[in-house]
Amino acid sequence: MNFENIKPLRDLVLVRIEREPEVKSDSGILLKMTKSTVDDREMIGEIIAVGSDSKLKVGTKILFEKYAGIDLNDELTMLRFETILGYFYE
Repeated sequence: MNFENIKPLRDLVLVRIEREPEVKSDSGILLKMTKSTVDDREMIGEIIAVGSDSKLKVGTKILFEKYAGIDLNDELTMLRFETILGYFYE
C-alpha cells in the first residue's frame, strides 16, 4: 500500500523519517547497523503531508519525540502536532 497518498486529518502530519546511511568498510563489513525499530529510530524527519489544522508546511524538516507517532512502514510515521519538538530553518 502506498501510504504517501494519505491526507492527514486535523493536527496530524505525515513524516518521512531520516535514516542514517549504512556505513561499510572496504571489505564490505557493516560498521554501524541501523534497525527499523521504534527503540532506535531517528527523531528527525521531513513533513510530506499535513492536516487542515497543522501550523507547519510540507517540506519542513522537524525534530520529534522518540516514541511518538504511528509507524506506517519503515520510513513513514503519522505524528500529532504536539509531539513535534521543533523545526529546522535555514
